[in-house]
Amino acid sequence: MKNNRGFTMIEVLMVVLVVGILASLAMPQYTKVVEKAKMSEAKTVLSAIRTAEGVYFMEYDAYTDDLTKLDLDEGIYTSSGRLFDYTIDVLGTVGHANFSFTITAERLGGAFAGSTMIMSADGTLSATGLYADENMVRHTSSSSSKKSGS
Repeated sequence: MKNNRGFTMIEVLMVVLVVGILASLAMPQYTKVVEKAKMSEAKTVLSAIRTAEGVYFMEYDAYTDDLTKLDLDEGIYTSSGRLFDYTIDVLGTVGHANFSFTITAERLGGAFAGSTMIMSADGTLSATGLYADENMVRHTSSSSSKKSGS
């Protein structure tokens, strides 16, 4: 009697098929997890810009839409490998109650290109594009927890 060792072609194909199915189920979730990590960086930068706007306002009694006027590391908005493009929109008129700003982080490249995170002057976050579709940004306000604690 002949001693057969090894795997048949059917067994190998079944293993490849199972691995392929598992990979196809895991990849979308993996992509989301990686994108959330990238979004974490953007949230940190949005907060830094928001803080710098507050400092600028204390010094000049106005907000600016020019990132170069803020006390920030230039690499945040000029580095060639950056993942987001940051812009500031100044809203309202100096001296009026509606005078404020929003900061937008727009995703550059990748599956989420064009999606944005927006932080208002009070720290409220919102999202557009795939970030909103995938429910990846919690609509929160950092100032609301401070107000309720006072």
